[in-house]
Amino acid sequence: MIRISTILVVFFFFCKLALFAQAESPGLFFSSHEVVQDERTSLHLTPDKPFRFPNGFSIEFDVNFRQDDGYYGYIFRIIANGDTNIDLVSNVISDDANIWLIYKDEILLSYKWADLPSIDFGQWVRVRIDFDTKNARLVASFNEKRQEIQSHGLSNLKDFQIYFGICKAPSFHSTDVCPMSIKNVSIYKPEHKLFRQWILGKHYGNKTYDNIRLAEARVENPNWLIDKYIQWQKLTEMEVENLNGVTSDAVGKGIFFLDDKAAYYLHYKSLEIDTIPFTEGRPYRSETRHDLIYNKYTGELWSYDFPNPVINRFNLKTGKWTVKRPETNLSVYGHNNKFISSKDSSLVTILGYGHYRYKGVVNIYNKKESTWKQIDRSDQIAPRYLSSAGHLGDNKILVFGGYGSKSGRQELSPRSYYDLYEFSLLDYSFTPLWTLPAPLSPFVPAETLVADPSTDSFYALLFNNGYYDSYLQLARFGISQPEMKIVGDSIPFKFRDTETWTYLYLNEEKSNLIAVIAHRNTIALYAIAYPPLAMEEVLQRPPANRFPLSYAMGVVSTVILIFLIIFVLRKRNRRISMKANASLEPLPVIRRRQVSAIYLLGGFQAFNAKEENITSSFSPTLKQLFLFLLFHSAKERRGVTSARLDEALWHDKTGGSARNNRNVNISKLRTVLEETGSIEVINIHSLWSLQFGDTTYCDYLEVMELISKAKTDVLSANETCRLIGLLQTGELLPNLQAEWAAFYKSNYTKEVTDILSLLLNLPENKNNTTLRYHIAEHLLMIDPLNEEAILIKCSSLSAAGKKSQAKQVFAHFTKAYEELMGKPYSKRS
Repeated sequence: MIRISTILVVFFFFCKLALFAQAESPGLFFSSHEVVQDERTSLHLTPDKPFRFPNGFSIEFDVNFRQDDGYYGYIFRIIANGDTNIDLVSNVISDDANIWLIYKDEILLSYKWADLPSIDFGQWVRVRIDFDTKNARLVASFNEKRQEIQSHGLSNLKDFQIYFGICKAPSFHSTDVCPMSIKNVSIYKPEHKLFRQWILGKHYGNKTYDNIRLAEARVENPNWLIDKYIQWQKLTEMEVENLNGVTSDAVGKGIFFLDDKAAYYLHYKSLEIDTIPFTEGRPYRSETRHDLIYNKYTGELWSYDFPNPVINRFNLKTGKWTVKRPETNLSVYGHNNKFISSKDSSLVTILGYGHYRYKGVVNIYNKKESTWKQIDRSDQIAPRYLSSAGHLGDNKILVFGGYGSKSGRQELSPRSYYDLYEFSLLDYSFTPLWTLPAPLSPFVPAETLVADPSTDSFYALLFNNGYYDSYLQLARFGISQPEMKIVGDSIPFKFRDTETWTYLYLNEEKSNLIAVIAHRNTIALYAIAYPPLAMEEVLQRPPANRFPLSYAMGVVSTVILIFLIIFVLRKRNRRISMKANASLEPLPVIRRRQVSAIYLLGGFQAFNAKEENITSSFSPTLKQLFLFLLFHSAKERRGVTSARLDEALWHDKTGGSARNNRNVNISKLRTVLEETGSIEVINIHSLWSLQFGDTTYCDYLEVMELISKAKTDVLSANETCRLIGLLQTGELLPNLQAEWAAFYKSNYTKEVTDILSLLLNLPENKNNTTLRYHIAEHLLMIDPLNEEAILIKCSSLSAAGKKSQAKQVFAHFTKAYEELMGKPYSKRS
């Protein structure tokens, strides 16, 4: 039995999809009568001050009209001189005229829909309006269909505010919005001089900047068309009692899934479900695996069960299975990858897991003899499961990643793999293509990938199999080159290898990638436009502030003075530099500022702009909310979904209650953060994050910035000392015991350990005894048995003439080593 618990594709979403199918990536979708007034869209081109055009101007843009439940509304409203409205209004189902240009309460000109060339719903129409105030003349053009009129009221107009959609100007407020999308808005001065140009593609939340002067335009209730390439839309979620397998239809139009009574087919396009009841027989049944595949060559669903020699085939027309009372074996190839061979339509499976063993084998089902042929390829690919595979063409399969071990034994050093292979359906061999360096955060891919040979790339969904509460992240990889790029946002995800199956499919009909998640008895489908984009390909960075000349001159003078001081000090210090390096000088004490600052090292502390300690203003929930947003903003550089926030902080609440708690606490957090000076809670592309301004400091962020720089560049001695000094102020949030924080604290420790080991061995630091001593000392605080660090600390003490102290330190190390390891310490060769 199927229960569709949540279908999120409401009428509004279908309207957008219908338009998206024909839209280019730039553009702003205007929410209109399908939503209440508060949720309708406004684009304001003059948010700071009106444009001043004493001799007139021209405005040009593309508009795309859509069929909706309301056809009347404003395309734009221009307020001139603060007291005069000039409106472009539409009613595309009117029997009289359909588009009017209005001056105050007078219709200057109008168009009939039928008279406009090459215009229809879902098509882009080029519009241009010329306001010639000098000659009191107005010219309008729709797809080059021109009309011209004299209007003496235009001659005195100089200042212009411009709104598309909703207008909130005093005395001219309007909420009737034309059902439309807009893109490529250009403003021209007389003689066709381009003044402003907003493409309406890249954006920064509710702001977008023009291509000429980075002038800001503001949007209320934005629906950016380009966002369909970075945002997963949840299509549907279903509860399926006794779910027993999910598989693609092999042509990208839908999926099959089974329960114990019927087979079902879900159409991607309409989300309708066809039901094919079982009239005879049953599929093989297993709660710990989904061994089901659709054979497009026979038009059947195949259920298989290792090592059973009989494939259980389902006739979609008759509803009959070929096996009436199937008996299921214990799984020995869980999470295997499966294909129907284009060579001979046989079933081929690779890899898998069972009986505490990872598999490196290929299983081929011989239809004529009804037997399985097995080929061990452990000499070509390390045994593994949780790999991703997809057709490349010409009897070739791409196989990426997975989790396993070289020996195949679960207890012997299992790990994630980040390699790509080409698997041949002709001789069933694996050919290695490349291997990626291990990432800081491990991942495995979903079962299926989508290959795009035309761009020499493929797409895979990734997740960390070390966590139950996780998320899926889409990535684009090179085929011939080991390249990886994160694209799109993430999907909340729960993983347990005996309860969860995840697939990625391409729906060519709608140019979407479809993510299918089967967890226990729940199936969820998500869609993202294809080809997906990375966040930075959509996010438009705000322009940097421009300082006045007097301020800039002051900065230059200060810099010159600083250089003079440095020059004098360097001459004075050059004589004593060798002596300083020979002794173990203490590091400069890190003096903590107490104005607009957040501290995480040594414990959470917060100070406002008045130098007051406001730590107590953060309740336990507010503190966790702030830290959760901070870690996601710092590490992933983009933020976190509402669903992940709810799962981490309000997992014990129902959907509505969790949402209310989230909204209330975000509002409270914003109020508290206002005191710090310049920390904002922002929501961009449905992702929550923190944005730190220049006036607010955070020690954790400074540490991460120094670590990031050290990975790609050489830190100066002062920067290294600064890093060590910051680290010595204390452990990261020692009193935070939240389950979600364990990953970030562990990752932070690993990052610090790795970078200190790197700094310890840099040639630039080899002769700086003091620096190496302090690096080694902090490494030993993290890892008391770090052999390299103890040797460097002791040698540094000896070089500084502290040999007895060096012996004591080493003796303490060897004693601790023996107590922890159960054997005496012996120096490795």
